[in-house]
Amino acid sequence: MDTRILEYFLVVAREENVTRAAEQLNLTQPTLSRQIRQLEAEVGSDLFARERHRVRLTPQGARFRQRAQEIVGLTRRACEEATRPESGLEGEVVVGCGDAASIGRLASAMASFRLEHPFVRFTLLSGDNVEVRAQLESCVVDMGLLSEPVGTEGLASMQMPSGRQWGVLARCDDELGGRTAVRSADLAGRPLVTICDDVMHDALTSWSGRDAVRMTAVAHYNLLANAAALVSSGLGVAVCAEPDCRFEGLAFVPFEPPLRTTTVLAWKAHRGLSEQSARFIEHVRREGPAS
Repeated sequence: MDTRILEYFLVVAREENVTRAAEQLNLTQPTLSRQIRQLEAEVGSDLFARERHRVRLTPQGARFRQRAQEIVGLTRRACEEATRPESGLEGEVVVGCGDAASIGRLASAMASFRLEHPFVRFTLLSGDNVEVRAQLESCVVDMGLLSEPVGTEGLASMQMPSGRQWGVLARCDDELGGRTAVRSADLAGRPLVTICDDVMHDALTSWSGRDAVRMTAVAHYNLLANAAALVSSGLGVAVCAEPDCRFEGLAFVPFEPPLRTTTVLAWKAHRGLSEQSARFIEHVRREGPAS
């Protein structure tokens, strides 16, 4: 399959209009339409639902777009690495990460690495543990930050410092917002906004013990800013790691007994890393031991 056709497909999917996509690609509309039809015939499925002035991805097309993005991205990176001059290190390092405290240390390592290698650039892709693990498996990212405990089969990893304290984010005018600590019994029967992460769900269930069955999740989130908006609206209190920033009118209250999580930087054990990715990992190691 020609990656050029995949790029055409991605532009049409983004624009939702064949004429506009053809203009961007410097093609005629009939030529682009024919290429898309040939792609659908090769795939064996309709990728677009066609309307009068618009095309929309079908469910099959939406799934195909994800893989097409991966293939096009990997092809571009492979070409970039193959044509990189020998005189200096350059290229892209792609990191999958969620709302982890260790991103602060990783950001510092990125800054110091670029002082040595100014032509290396970084791309961060957000996701929870499941999404980052999938990004690693499909080689969309070179490495990823994963919260422990995490299955490490097929992965190499190093532990990162800066474990994070968990608790709740509550409105300041909420009874919980004025406390110094929250116990599992305090959350029984209260509407909770919980994180979309199976690892943390299991950790919270273990921490809650018998009180877990009396807890009610009314919403789930993967970005803390969205959870904060739900808390501000009065929907409930959010179970979260201690934020790095303040949210107006909200207070973070830690769990008692404490619940802390640690993070690992992981990459595929048997995948040949790009030179810039391998050297960045070694740079992170040299930055200092986990603490």
